[in-house]
Amino acid sequence: MSIQILVPLHTYPEGNSAKAAAHVLAIAKHLSGDVHAVTPVGDFPAITNTFGNMILDSAALVASAKKKCQAKAHDLATAMTSEMERAGVSLRVSEAECMVSNVEEAVVNLARYHDLTLVCLIQADSAPKATAQAAIFDSGRPVLVIPEDVAPKAPEHVMIAWDGSRAAARAVADSTALLERARKVSIVSVTDEKELPGEDILALLASSLERHKIQSTSARIKRE
Repeated sequence: MSIQILVPLHTYPEGNSAKAAAHVLAIAKHLSGDVHAVTPVGDFPAITNTFGNMILDSAALVASAKKKCQAKAHDLATAMTSEMERAGVSLRVSEAECMVSNVEEAVVNLARYHDLTLVCLIQADSAPKATAQAAIFDSGRPVLVIPEDVAPKAPEHVMIAWDGSRAAARAVADSTALLERARKVSIVSVTDEKELPGEDILALLASSLERHKIQSTSARIKRE
């Protein structure tokens, strides 16, 4: 069964660029996954301030902003389709109409029906970062975050930040597909940040991974 990857492509205020498609392709090929790209086309609340409406044509401003989002969504869908078709990766594209203030909620709801959510961050727009944070803490599903401006690359070296906690264990379980395909897996514990549940937690995790045919190296580090 193929891994189902949700990719939210932002359209407002700046939105993602066509660079995102190359990152999605690298991850989808690495995981042998199917991609669902969703473009939230934001709707905007009407301006109810009477004085503001006297100065500005609020209806025209809202219509212009929405038209810009729709054009951005079309461009992103075209770029995504071109990349995925060239590589033979399964892709479906959909739009999610919602208020701009509810984009994170819409993505979180969709993420719960996918195996992985991939968010491409951009420096000029904080919206993808907010979406990533919402998906990480509220979707209950794994999230992979990639800076859009770096060179596209499959994650061949995976580092596990391990403290023996429930959250860390869940993160390891959620990243199984990445761990199985990695050329190198490193397990790291920070020794002077908080009390850890035993001295052998690194060896225990390494042994657990080895039973799944995942080889790893371990290190204890101090917080700087």
